[in-house]
Amino acid sequence: MYSDSLKKQTREYFKTMPFAAMKQFGGKFGIGVLRDGKYIITDRKTAEKYCYKSMDALIEANWAID
Repeated sequence: MYSDSLKKQTREYFKTMPFAAMKQFGGKFGIGVLRDGKYIITDRKTAEKYCYKSMDALIEANWAID
């Protein structure tokens, strides 16, 4: 699980930037974009896409900015 500080940084980052390098606790890495009010992460290795309806859902899935 990531620190509260990193979770806060992730929330703040997406307030001003539409995309970010992301990491998931457990070893996945991806590119995250905010599109049409949804957070979409594309896995760098597999190109699999993960879609989250809210920042809370993204953080609950253990994603954070890298």
